[in-house]
Amino acid sequence: MKLRIFDFCSGAGGASCGFQMASSGHHYTAVDNWHLAMQTYHHNIDNSEVIETNILDFDASTMGKADIIHCSPPCPGFSGINIRGNRDRDPSIIYKCLDIIEQTRPRFWSLEQSPFAAPFVPYPRFLKANDFGLYHERRRLFAGNYPDVRPTRHVEPIHPTIVAHELKAFTKNMRHRQDARSCCQWFGRRLTSWELQILMGFPSDYFFFGNYDERCMQIGNAVCPPVAKAIFSAMLLHWNEKSLLEYANDMV
Repeated sequence: MKLRIFDFCSGAGGASCGFQMASSGHHYTAVDNWHLAMQTYHHNIDNSEVIETNILDFDASTMGKADIIHCSPPCPGFSGINIRGNRDRDPSIIYKCLDIIEQTRPRFWSLEQSPFAAPFVPYPRFLKANDFGLYHERRRLFAGNYPDVRPTRHVEPIHPTIVAHELKAFTKNMRHRQDARSCCQWFGRRLTSWELQILMGFPSDYFFFGNYDERCMQIGNAVCPPVAKAIFSAMLLHWNEKSLLEYANDMV
């Protein structure tokens, strides 16, 4: 069974990487206007094509069939870093994602965002990275019509502040942040980008384009692949069970 999967606002491909870890042989289309991340995505995700455009300019009528859609709209206004700041909570990109889903009606869909975006999405659920074998607490909103996802392996985080925005805090624009300093103090040094991608659950051979700051930003903005893997595995299990039931009914 070869599925057609669309990954909107895909970034470097954390969600698609997790899907690929769960099952191979599917076709992926990534839509994002971040050129460097699109290079990373296309290099690492098999059977993939990339469309470099702003999602707000994307025409869903050009998509054709979509079996699964995942969206990770940018979340500056909903981020825990900015929620007490002056950034507006602009849900326009979230609504654009939901509009694409409504137009194309895939079998399953998921949308990842900051927990603060819960009022703007249907079927909100919350998943934590350390319930899927990762040693940091990253609680994220995963809306969607996918089946229930159970934790695969709960672990205690190595440090409570190791979450995605701390990974991004290593970039040049955010090194003044206390969470970046606490990470360095905890480990005794600044982590390499390879160590950061392992913390986020990427395979050790996943290649990120760009310099150190650019690699860290791609990693920190990504969906944790093990969480995406669990979601896609639940989709596939439900899909296969329904296919078997339909086959049995045809035999009667």
